Amino acid sequence: MAIGETFKRQVEIMLPKTKRGEQLEAMHDQYRQLRATEADKRREMAEKNQELRDLRAACDRLSEALATGKFVEEVQCEERLVGKEVHVVRVDTGSVVEKRAATAAELQIDAFTDSIAGKAVANRGKDGNAEAPPPKKRGRPKGSKSKGKDASA
Repeated sequence: MAIGETFKRQVEIMLPKTKRGEQLEAMHDQYRQLRATEADKRREMAEKNQELRDLRAACDRLSEALATGKFVEEVQCEERLVGKEVHVVRVDTGSVVEKRAATAAELQIDAFTDSIAGKAVANRGKDGNAEAPPPKKRGRPKGSKSKGKDASA
């Protein structure tokens, strides 16, 4: 460096007592920003790591498909109770992809819904539509004696 050129250098300066409160607040702001940035970094790293795991899994699935000639994909399914078995059925095609024995709880639920369905079927008319229960009869039952003016005669 030549004589007469300007440059920057760090030098120690005494902090006046009046500025210490401002500096303390500035330090707290810097620490808050540091913690927020570190949290962002952890979140972004977790997202990127998940993205890498997903990509590796996709590569593995494609490699397996090429090796075996079979491809595995995720499809919408539902469980149906058939007798004492639960069938896992594809929603889009209706084909059964898995069968298993029904649990006692599943069989209980089926018995309960069958009893409710049986009541609903019993209240259907000849045309299959819901039918109102027959009206209750009003008045005296047959064979009962009336109490009133006629009873005194």
